[in-house]
Amino acid sequence: MKVVLASIVFLMFTMMSCKPSEAKVNVPDAVKAKFSSMYPKAEHAEWEMEDGNYEASFKEEKMETSVIISPDGNVVETETSVDAAMLPQPVNDYVASQLGGKKISSAEKIVSATGMVSYEVEVGETDYLFDSNGQFTGKEAEEKGEEKE
Repeated sequence: MKVVLASIVFLMFTMMSCKPSEAKVNVPDAVKAKFSSMYPKAEHAEWEMEDGNYEASFKEEKMETSVIISPDGNVVETETSVDAAMLPQPVNDYVASQLGGKKISSAEKIVSATGMVSYEVEVGETDYLFDSNGQFTGKEAEEKGEEKE
């Protein structure tokens, strides 16, 4: 009986320690075609679903990039990592004056389907959002994904 109980406990711990495998995303041909036409040199794109759309994350010219494409092949937005020094000056001014000397750990330039530019910077575990001129527009707690102001 002890052997059976020990085997069950061992099996439970083994199952709990295994990470679930990520489901492979079945990317439609229209999405693949749009991605290939935009980024012909991209290699090793990782695909995932985001709000019913397809997001490809990859490196292009040593820069982290992602593009979100709708199921019918239309671009929703692109995100490209940028150096904090390349951000509009008001972004860096905001971080310096409002966040008590904390440092930007990552920054991204976001371009919407309509061409509207915005910026997202990560400081601590919070993402701060800015418009194309570098004016603060809001923030999101990274883990909760809730927008706060």
